[in-house]
Amino acid sequence: MTPPLLNITLSHEELGLLLRLLNLAPIPGLRPTFAATPEQEAFGLAVAARALRARELAQLDADGQFVLHTAVAALIGVVALPERAVVVQHIRTDVTVRDMYAARRGAAVVSYTTPEVGLYQFSALPDLATLIERVLAFCDGDDLPVPPAMPAFVIDDAALRAVRSSADAGDADAAEHGLLQAHAPPASAAALAAALTTPHRLSIIFEITPQGDAAPVVNEITLLGGAAGAWLMLPGATEGSRQLQPITTDALHTLLAERLG
Repeated sequence: MTPPLLNITLSHEELGLLLRLLNLAPIPGLRPTFAATPEQEAFGLAVAARALRARELAQLDADGQFVLHTAVAALIGVVALPERAVVVQHIRTDVTVRDMYAARRGAAVVSYTTPEVGLYQFSALPDLATLIERVLAFCDGDDLPVPPAMPAFVIDDAALRAVRSSADAGDADAAEHGLLQAHAPPASAAALAAALTTPHRLSIIFEITPQGDAAPVVNEITLLGGAAGAWLMLPGATEGSRQLQPITTDALHTLLAERLG
């Protein structure tokens, strides 16, 4: 995997201090580690300021003013004020959940994760291609089995929920019947029902484009992966519907490049 240009790990308190100093709003994924009193918060910020100075991520200037390292300020600025942002939620076969966030502004690309509660790891990436590489790896989508050729199909949300309910109960026959009732092609219905009733991974990728003071534009990509291959789910052409189709790593890479570019 292409290495990052810069890696920085910050505590919740350090990140909170940086956002205050830069007069920036909280970023996606920023969660308080505990409910602090004003006194506790002030103490935490003071400790954070000393920690940033000790790590040479900030310093005091000749006038005693707290000054951030330029690279740190630029890194945080990209994720707090992005032109395009990405939020990825990945649910593994053991049902553990991981989150990844990324942002792009101009040529600058930054990804960040929460390796543990209260810690945030930021990585300045060389380019968009590296971000796509990281998203694919994070979703376990960088080496997908090549599925048999099967046509895409559209299903309404209510029917898909019923199919998922049958699959969650371990009833592959009922899940397949539900897909057939929703007019899925027989081969696709059998394959998807099998995928849903066996251990699988689920990734939801949100591509977010800020619109100033208006609500952001959000597009969603869902990836379901299992031993036999992966399925892509996108919003259908009509409201309340989904389009499903098998997908390969190369096709997923192309789709992400189109959506995130």
